[in-house]
Amino acid sequence: MRALFKIILFFIALVIVVTIHLGVLYLLPAPLDNINSIYTFLIIGLFLRPSGIVVWFAFFAFFIIDILAISPFGILLFSGTFAMLFVYWLYKFVFTNKSFITIMLISFLVLIFYRILYIVGYSSVLFILNKPIPLSQMMVTTIKDAIITTVVIAVIYMSTMYKKDRKLKKTNQYGIIS
Repeated sequence: MRALFKIILFFIALVIVVTIHLGVLYLLPAPLDNINSIYTFLIIGLFLRPSGIVVWFAFFAFFIIDILAISPFGILLFSGTFAMLFVYWLYKFVFTNKSFITIMLISFLVLIFYRILYIVGYSSVLFILNKPIPLSQMMVTTIKDAIITTVVIAVIYMSTMYKKDRKLKKTNQYGIIS
């Protein structure tokens, strides 16, 4: 019963995050509409509860987005899932602490790696079809996306850690909240 509850919760969170990514963020003003809500959710989830479930969440989220996108099928799915897998591996084996610098670096790396994979995949399809490749526009979007999402992840992470620190300061050495 507990496993069924976790699966249902997983898919409810998936629907909420994809809905926010596809529908809600486009209503925000100009710089904030570049926030990548999927990676925001995944990176915060990775730092709060390090588990390989974030890679599966990325797979299913990008699968849904890839079905709804106008780009050729598989480009978003491949780039999104492999970027999250790469960052999960980095977090597990290279960056083993939960410092502020680590979360900033990992969030920036995942977004840059995701966009590089996407640009390479999309540009190769455009090259095969003899279409012009809008590389400069893609690079501007990549930089804006990476910077704004990294700042949002940092703010969310700092507020989460601030709440945890306040709770720990109220607790004495025996684990009793005073």
